[in-house]
Amino acid sequence: MKKTLTLALLLFSVILFADKQPFRSGVLLAAELSSVNQQIKDFDAEDYPGLPQQNRIYASVTLKLFPGRQLSRHDYSLRVFGSDFKCAAIKVDNGPWVSVSGDIQFPEERRKYAMLFILDSRVVGLNDQEKLNLKCNYPPAKSAETEIIFNNRKTANFTPASRIPESGIMTIKK
Repeated sequence: MKKTLTLALLLFSVILFADKQPFRSGVLLAAELSSVNQQIKDFDAEDYPGLPQQNRIYASVTLKLFPGRQLSRHDYSLRVFGSDFKCAAIKVDNGPWVSVSGDIQFPEERRKYAMLFILDSRVVGLNDQEKLNLKCNYPPAKSAETEIIFNNRKTANFTPASRIPESGIMTIKK
């Protein structure tokens, strides 16, 4: 009976999260890299010393939050080959990237949220797909890191939230 219940639960989660990936605060719908320069409201370039514009690649993670969860740009970072890159900005649906005041206090179920990370293109973005870890910056450590496969759009911009279906467009690790 226990095996049957476990198998049924596993099958249900495969169907429920077909092209989206569960993570600590909700479900991930898309993970993309792009070399297109992103305009960020309230951005402080001093937060990224030593990473000149020509060496930047951007990573976007589009998600839906579980009810009652909040999102701040301070909550998550991307772990890239042992280095952590903090979230630079957040946006709601197809809105602008917002850095300083971008925290989501009362997420709406119908909305899609995205986190933006600025990475070093000398290390990331060399392949069509990159495996990176989305890391929660706050305890508890259980489920603190989620391995994600990012699709590299190269010189194309990120997929707009309005074009990402509820089922997601994630490349899921098999």
